[in-house]
Amino acid sequence: MSRAGLVAVLKAGRSLTFDDGDLGLCGEVASLLDAGTRAFVINVGGVAVIDSSGVAELVSCQTAISRRGGRLILCEPSPKVREVLGVTRLDGVIEARASEAEAIAELQHGS
Repeated sequence: MSRAGLVAVLKAGRSLTFDDGDLGLCGEVASLLDAGTRAFVINVGGVAVIDSSGVAELVSCQTAISRRGGRLILCEPSPKVREVLGVTRLDGVIEARASEAEAIAELQHGS
């Protein structure tokens, strides 16, 4: 995790799957929420594999953040992540931006 001002920037692993994936994002988000963070960017550019557990992890993060008055933007979505968000229609629920810098700037300026 890194910070860009008040924005927490997390990086997802190569795999967001039940068996061998990086499903610890929600725990990290919860800790940051408890510490007062409300603006989050999750970089999913390196995600090559995502299954229903990975989708559930992203939805859980989005839900937890929005319930606490925060905002989440995914950035650099890999082709696989774009495909899954489109098929599940989550692309209308979870925001995504092409670059990390764009996502951070949007959150910093409150757009």
